Amino acid sequence: MSKPNRRKESTSPSPPAVASYARQGRSTADPLSATSLRIIPGNGQVVTKDNAHYEPHLFYDDAMAGLQDCSLLAGTLRVNKLNKHEAYVTIPGLDRDLYIDGASHQNRAVDGDTVVLQVLPQAKWRINKMSRVTASSGRSCSSNPDQFVDALEALWNPKVRASPAASHEVDVAASSEGGVKLLQHHIDAVQARLVGSKVQPTAKVVHILERVDEAYVGVVRVAKEAALFDAFDDRLPRGIRIRASEMPKEYRRNPETFAASMLCLVKLRDWAVGYKSPTVPFAVFRRIVEVAGSASVDSDILSLLKTNSLLRHMEPFSSEIVDSLPSATDWHIPDEELARRRDLRDWTIFSIDPSTARDLDDAMSIRALDNDTFEIGVHIADVSHFIQPGSPLDVEAQARCTSVYFVNQVLPMLPRVLCEHLCSLNASVDRLAFTVLWHMHKDGSLVRDAPIWFGKTIIRSCCQLDYGTAQTILDERIDEAAWRREPTGGHSKTTIATCIRQLGEIARARRRQRFATGTVQLHQPKLSFELDDNGNPVAMTEYPIRESNHLVEEYMLLANYLVAQHLLQHGPPVLLRNHAAPDREKWSNALATLEKLNVHVDLSTQLLTPFLEQLELERGSIVLQTVRHMLIKPMATAEYVVVDDALAEHHRHFALNVPYYTHFTSPIRRYQYADVLVHRLLEASLTTGSTAAVCVARSVVTQCNVQKARSKKAQKLCDLVFLTRYVQHKGELDTTGVVVGIGSRSFTLVLIEFGFEQRLNALDVATRYRFNDVEPSLKLTLKSGTTVTLEMFQPVQARLTTTKALPLKLVYTLVAPSSS
Repeated sequence: MSKPNRRKESTSPSPPAVASYARQGRSTADPLSATSLRIIPGNGQVVTKDNAHYEPHLFYDDAMAGLQDCSLLAGTLRVNKLNKHEAYVTIPGLDRDLYIDGASHQNRAVDGDTVVLQVLPQAKWRINKMSRVTASSGRSCSSNPDQFVDALEALWNPKVRASPAASHEVDVAASSEGGVKLLQHHIDAVQARLVGSKVQPTAKVVHILERVDEAYVGVVRVAKEAALFDAFDDRLPRGIRIRASEMPKEYRRNPETFAASMLCLVKLRDWAVGYKSPTVPFAVFRRIVEVAGSASVDSDILSLLKTNSLLRHMEPFSSEIVDSLPSATDWHIPDEELARRRDLRDWTIFSIDPSTARDLDDAMSIRALDNDTFEIGVHIADVSHFIQPGSPLDVEAQARCTSVYFVNQVLPMLPRVLCEHLCSLNASVDRLAFTVLWHMHKDGSLVRDAPIWFGKTIIRSCCQLDYGTAQTILDERIDEAAWRREPTGGHSKTTIATCIRQLGEIARARRRQRFATGTVQLHQPKLSFELDDNGNPVAMTEYPIRESNHLVEEYMLLANYLVAQHLLQHGPPVLLRNHAAPDREKWSNALATLEKLNVHVDLSTQLLTPFLEQLELERGSIVLQTVRHMLIKPMATAEYVVVDDALAEHHRHFALNVPYYTHFTSPIRRYQYADVLVHRLLEASLTTGSTAAVCVARSVVTQCNVQKARSKKAQKLCDLVFLTRYVQHKGELDTTGVVVGIGSRSFTLVLIEFGFEQRLNALDVATRYRFNDVEPSLKLTLKSGTTVTLEMFQPVQARLTTTKALPLKLVYTLVAPSSS
């Protein structure tokens, strides 16, 4: 899209700085009212405020001036995927998001754009009917670290003392101390108006600092001298224009056939102010994705990758990268590595992974020191040995940052010769590893003052177990024939089974203590599909989480924690995984909403996990899943952070209830400036006593966070794609939903079996409706003639079918209120 709209010298009078009504205590005149003529980049159209559908954006220099004097704010626009007319921007220091109402105030910005905002006068703020928060009554979500000091000390034995909680760093354009104080004064003034009120501050976009780099998939319609693009992303306007002359030859040859049969990829180009009527953006045609309506899911997968900017994962690695790697069959451990590493090849070391896994990151070992004390070993693939900093492979891995796990395939961040062979801790072959060894008691606590050993090793896994086999061992119901893979290297099944049961006993005790001391875990259902020979789903179940999964999780969590602690003792810099506590207002609103379900959560006196366990016993699984869903929504997203001064910042991991945490145990699946960078930091600390020599580029850490979010989103959408295809295969599917939102013309269901929510327009399922804003409730006359009244947390039976035309989507029909 267009470059920043910078002012040319002496071409137009500068508009006055946008004064902050919050700072001045009153509303000022609209800054754009003083603007005479504006030339809008992209079409050169001369407009004034009076005849424009959208207000002209501020010039770049004026926007920067507004950020410098703190009369304007900046942030990333989030558009409601269920209602494109609602958008939000989070501003650090405000306990409520800024609300941007409607297309005019969004002012041609789209989801993901970095925008400059003017806060509107308080008279234009909206009443938030769901708000129940005041400064004194707001309920925080605390993992209560102070309630269980002794138990937490035994569990984690922390050696680095975290500082008290500090507010998040505010990234401001004003770099001076005075600028920061001025910005804080502005934010404090807005925040002061929120205390004790039910209002939400509103704002409008006055400049777009940076367009999100996104490509969009959809279909086209034929129009005069243009193709009209309808994105599958409902947050974009319909009818985005692409000049016919810029469409491919297939379109120009036969527009109607092309429009009926092709999926297209486009990027937004420019979006004019408009004259007398609303405008839509122009777009640039990029490529044909695939023939629409294909029986294969490949087009859906391509669409997900393109929409989430993950297309690079589909591209082959360059010949330069491939040629630089050793072959899987000829490679052997170099003599210098044999000399400098600890040799653990005669140890009983094994892996536990999904039965289909081919990229094995981690392996474990256990040795009894006495009747109550054990040495635990976590052995992680030494990927960093094969990736030299700054090499072509390093650069490519930085760009990808993560593997993407879809239902039908894995798109790796590293060449398969590394993922599945040279780095993968396969059984009966020598592999390079990074190992952590520590001592534990049977009760899951760490042995106080016992040595913790970190180092590079050589291991030879003796058995590749899957979760199912490990579970039968834990259940002590396995026989000789049930082993999927035989142990190697002279290690017996009896020895391995004993090790797994010892690990299981300790992990079980530790997990029980973790959740009894404040760990928070809110899982949503994960779907698992059985595919036919063409890759289409023919069966669906919920992915099972067994005790064997929990066993592996306990030791990986502890290894990550111990590495974080070691790095903090030898840094900076340090790379941590930060998980902030939930937003106070959102959490309080969630609890207030749950009280309508007669579910009362008070985390000042009770722990969440035991509470949920008791709730399931008393109220059943549907109530439990609904409560989980409501509590997940206000949870913050974990992110990677670079810590330059560990004592100056607070990076407690809320969900785990630990003072610090990192990612060390999945270098094949996560990569670079997460696990692999942590490996580099750890190696530097062991060889030089400091991490200072390792460059930690914040831009790449940011990329890691962005790619992880994109991957997670794409993986969720992939599950939805396969669910939709499965419903198409079945013809229809009945499932239970619970009403979690009611509006004047719509309602929102959370589908318990699938763990996602869907907003439905009343007229999509009914011929008539009546909204009662007192309850609230929505009375529907269904297309079957049945009348139902929907209230909050009411279970309903929903029937899923699919559309006949593209894009293939789920269609919802209400059958009747559920008897659940």
